[in-house]
Amino acid sequence: MSVSLFDISSLTGLPCTGEEISALLTLPPGVEYNSTDMKPSYPAFVRFACDKSKPVSAQKHISFLLVLICKYMVCSVGKGPTKVIPLAVALAHGKHFALGPFLLAYLYRSC
Repeated sequence: MSVSLFDISSLTGLPCTGEEISALLTLPPGVEYNSTDMKPSYPAFVRFACDKSKPVSAQKHISFLLVLICKYMVCSVGKGPTKVIPLAVALAHGKHFALGPFLLAYLYRSC
């Protein structure tokens, strides 16, 4: 037996309904993301982002989502986080995506 969408939803709690994530997903007009703020590891990012003297900026929110997606969903912290930057930006702006099929596709692609 192979992993199904039901398994992904049950194990991770990721939604299976919502807008489909397209490979052609791009940054929305007028939104920029400066990838120089992206730290190489999660602990380094936490040290960078936990400056309590400043409020959480949109840039830090996107970076946090990017680290979570890369580290826990697609397991590509060191290689190519730029592929999922548009997804992190869209999630930070409140879009609802079907993340279950996205994760299942990454699982099948990596096998």
